[in-house]
Amino acid sequence: CVYRSPSLNKKQDIKLLKFMKSIFQEKGCLGTFCFGDFNLSQVSWLSGTILGAHENSCSNLILMQKMYLELIHDLGLSWLLTSEVTRRRLNTMSGIMSESLLDQLLLTDESLVNEFKLGPHLGKSDHVTLSTELNVSHPGKLEVNKVTKEGRRCWSKVTSEEILKWSQEIDWKFDPTKLDDMSVNDLWSMILEKLNVISDKVPLQKHTNNVDINYSSPWVNRSLKRAIRNKNRAWNVFDITPNIRNWNTALEKQQLFEECECKARVKYERKVTKDLKYNSRAFFSYLRSRNKVKDIVTSLVKPDGTRTTNDKETAECLADTFSSVFVE
Repeated sequence: CVYRSPSLNKKQDIKLLKFMKSIFQEKGCLGTFCFGDFNLSQVSWLSGTILGAHENSCSNLILMQKMYLELIHDLGLSWLLTSEVTRRRLNTMSGIMSESLLDQLLLTDESLVNEFKLGPHLGKSDHVTLSTELNVSHPGKLEVNKVTKEGRRCWSKVTSEEILKWSQEIDWKFDPTKLDDMSVNDLWSMILEKLNVISDKVPLQKHTNNVDINYSSPWVNRSLKRAIRNKNRAWNVFDITPNIRNWNTALEKQQLFEECECKARVKYERKVTKDLKYNSRAFFSYLRSRNKVKDIVTSLVKPDGTRTTNDKETAECLADTFSSVFVE
């Protein structure tokens, strides 16, 4: 729980920012949430930006609120409140009621909260109350050890049609005579066993010693780094808790990352081309880097619908495809 006083000086704000960063980056946690009165009055939580009229302001108040907003984006956090009113204060001089959104709930994983609602204020406080229902029995907790030992599944490599096909091959029927004698945990274990049949068909991610974020590319900027972290976080959440909600969220973050990467690359290419007359070194350096073939073919889909498992099968699949369209 955090209370950020509007009277904090710059040194105290920086200390609070470091404290918040240490909380959300603590290792070994399935998820972290932080709530309280942040007093970020110039933040538009609908768009996650500073209000338009103050976006280019150089005042200390706006600059400090930008630092809090940048930290939230860099950590890939989500927030629950967007357009609600959490404080109502009556100006006794003018008789005008001012409404603002000063309280917020920040999360690393939206599935930590099932639902939330605003309630009446307590005592003489002009802030409303916020009650949340936490998902403390996180279903992914049962599978954390399995994911860590075997490696994470690369769900972005499969399509929804493939998943639907695999699910149709599973017998989802249960013996009704045994259901009365089974507990909820027993039923969940049976369902989980069937879901793991689908999960086991998804290819594993390559082990990269946690260096799957390549920041060395010259077009990588702050927004692209944030998109990369959001994408990886979304897929990690789906690996731990595979459900339709996390699947759709991961696909959305993947698409946003690809769009952001495309824009960043085009912007950089235009820049080096424009500066070619004055800085040819950067242009030819980038040109040489693009001429190098670094990617390899990992696996291909064979005619029977299965995927190749080694280099030999991949090569044979490519040879069959080429020979089928070759004409003397």
